[in-house]
Amino acid sequence: MVNTYFIRRVDFYAGAFPVKYGDRASSVMDISLRDGNREHYTGHLYMGMAGAGAMMEGPIARGKGAFILSARKSFLDLIISATGLTAVPKYYDLQGKITYDISPNNRLIIDGIYGNDKISIENEGEGGYSRGAQNVRSLSHQYAVGATLQTLFGRRALSHLTVSQTLNYWNQYVYNDSGVPYYTNLSTEIERTLKENIVFFLNKRLEVNTGGYVKFIPLKYNEWRDSFSIYRYDTSYSPSRKIGVFMTFPVWQRRVRQTTLKLAAYGQFKWFPFPRLTVTTGLRWDYLRYIHKGVVDPRVGLSYNLGKGMKLNLAFGRQSQSPAYIELTSNDENKNLDYKQTKQVVFGLEKLFRPDMRGTVEVFYKDYRRVPVPYSWTTIDPYDRSDGRLVSKGKGFAKGIEFFIQKKMSGNFRLTLSYAYSNSKGFDPRFNNYYNWDYDYRHIFTFIGGVRFNFYKHQWYRSLSGKLMYKIFAWILPLADQVDASIRWRYLGGRPYTKPNYYPNYRWWFVD
Repeated sequence: MVNTYFIRRVDFYAGAFPVKYGDRASSVMDISLRDGNREHYTGHLYMGMAGAGAMMEGPIARGKGAFILSARKSFLDLIISATGLTAVPKYYDLQGKITYDISPNNRLIIDGIYGNDKISIENEGEGGYSRGAQNVRSLSHQYAVGATLQTLFGRRALSHLTVSQTLNYWNQYVYNDSGVPYYTNLSTEIERTLKENIVFFLNKRLEVNTGGYVKFIPLKYNEWRDSFSIYRYDTSYSPSRKIGVFMTFPVWQRRVRQTTLKLAAYGQFKWFPFPRLTVTTGLRWDYLRYIHKGVVDPRVGLSYNLGKGMKLNLAFGRQSQSPAYIELTSNDENKNLDYKQTKQVVFGLEKLFRPDMRGTVEVFYKDYRRVPVPYSWTTIDPYDRSDGRLVSKGKGFAKGIEFFIQKKMSGNFRLTLSYAYSNSKGFDPRFNNYYNWDYDYRHIFTFIGGVRFNFYKHQWYRSLSGKLMYKIFAWILPLADQVDASIRWRYLGGRPYTKPNYYPNYRWWFVD
């Protein structure tokens, strides 16, 4: 949802990340946004296969600040509807950033992003890619907005004080061919956060980073699933005849309106014992009031500068992640859940090819414990139903290697290239064996490229722009004085699949 034109820097941590990043058990991506243009007002329109958008930026208060805004909307539904398909998402998003220098040592930053999408799947039939999909109407929207006060205390400290709010809203309606619903979901999650991060530059060899946050979290869930039955059939007849009820699952409903609290605090020391060596040690504490549990995670990192923009990095530590809010509230027993934890080791090579281009290679191993899984996954009865109950008995591991190259827009082109090979397995307590985990794609490749055409530098364009007809129709023509073209391509390896078994005497598919 983040507009790539806003991005200034992307830092990806495959694991064992610094303590200021928390409540995540696997990996972290830190996306830094650029400021708007403080000297000139600029704007452009862009169009692609997925949709169209507009963007504008410029100075405010005579250059003491700047803004950057964008709006995008899809029109896939207009293009693909001609093919007869109806399951086409409709979405739009808005994003903006304002930066203002209050004084030489104080800066105010305001960020916001909003996304809205909906999709309807109706009468898709049994063929093609639908595989007998249900009739679904789904609407959702989400936003994040915040303000940060950046304060520089001389040369000794830098502070970031942030107030923010995020919201996620879902409205889902699943129904049969007669229009009768059998599953509905109307839910909202909100996080209101007060966060502080401060870095102390004690001397040339030692930095201290400390901070924390308080999150107030109002939750509202209203989920309902209708009852259904599995019948017995006499298969000696053709067609088979219904002879009784094998099993009935009652109506399930969950209504929750509750506010909970999250707390976090951390401290990190960055030590430079030698000119080329950096040692980072940290400790992080997280607490979730809903389950009345907290965790303390240690982390250690080493970085050695090889010269010519190249570094060797080694990091290891423990990461913890609280259960998702929807998991916690789906059953009263889930108050007994624990934090999911991983122990991780990451070894990598980082190279700054030039100021606008850098790359990384990382090898990682992650050991997962206390993963929340449905209670029915821990029993051998294929007819078990969890009704939202989870237990912290899942475990597994993931290992792999990742390559990442990013080049920011300069020299009229930009590039993001990444490839990851990984193997992840989960443990099945029923059979005391490991299996390929849900998202064990093995191969993931992403390519994003963009080219900028500066037509204003060419004589033919300067001649064209001076003609009367061009001035009349310039606002609807795709050729401006500067045009950006981009392409994105992603490849995912096959996702693990467990083939269900069909029981004709029940007319039902079961995963044994």
